[in-house]
Amino acid sequence: MKQISKKRLYTDFNLLNTPAASIELGEVFEIETELCSGAWLTSQDIKWNKELERDVEANLVNCVEIKGAKRGDVLAVNIIDIKPGSLGYTGLEGPSTYPFPKNIMGDKYTDTNVIISKIQDETASFKNGLSLKIKPMIGCIGCASDIPFSSQDKDDFGGNMDINEIRKGCTVYIPVRAPKALFHIGDVHALQGDGEINGWGIECAAKVILRVDIAEGNQNMRCLRIENSSYYMAVATGTDMEKACYKATREILNWLCDMTGANPHDVYIMMALNIELSISQCVVPESPVIICKFPKAQLIGIEHFLDP
Repeated sequence: MKQISKKRLYTDFNLLNTPAASIELGEVFEIETELCSGAWLTSQDIKWNKELERDVEANLVNCVEIKGAKRGDVLAVNIIDIKPGSLGYTGLEGPSTYPFPKNIMGDKYTDTNVIISKIQDETASFKNGLSLKIKPMIGCIGCASDIPFSSQDKDDFGGNMDINEIRKGCTVYIPVRAPKALFHIGDVHALQGDGEINGWGIECAAKVILRVDIAEGNQNMRCLRIENSSYYMAVATGTDMEKACYKATREILNWLCDMTGANPHDVYIMMALNIELSISQCVVPESPVIICKFPKAQLIGIEHFLDP
């Protein structure tokens, strides 16, 4: 299995980024990701301060090219495994950083509070004695496009989306917007709640095992799609929650109609009875991320609407 190091990293999704490796379609490979803010976390005894991150302007991402991928294709990125590094950190960075915790905590939000954990045996352990079961996920994922964008930002086809469902066992469908795809990945969290309401999960370095193929179908995508053993999922961002919600829900409607050939009205009824809507990221209010999920077990309900 090809192993791709984190020696060459970037802070944007950009066609000018030099890929760390060239990957064949269907090839299983392991790619290293760095701590989103740089390689400063070397001990649980380090006391965090902003100066530790001064050389990193955005989330660090790794980049590979996918041989045979061409503009207009859709990558099917299968997340085989996510292996977090041995240390992680989380906390609150201070009242001026994100409006969400300030709006929730008000005058109680007065200070920076960063805690560092050891990560071992699928557990994050903190010095105060707290231990939490980890659920590793990928915060930054996508392909470069004609218009470069920061790895702090996102659009409907990827970027810094912080989607809890992008974890081991899922397949992420990403449109190819340039020759050889220039697939980017980074910002792994050992654990994160929906919404990322403090701006951080348990941030960590990681090794991620992937397989990338070209997806059949999915050519009418208007935003990111995800699939696992239980759900079909669509993810969207927008200038507000309402717009993002519309886009994600509309994407599931289109996906289910394409798969089943059922009437949109019938599909919509089944969606109304079964979908799960949640917030993936809300800490940046001007670009929230919404995920719409339809349970695969209920697909039979849509098929009952079809003529025999």
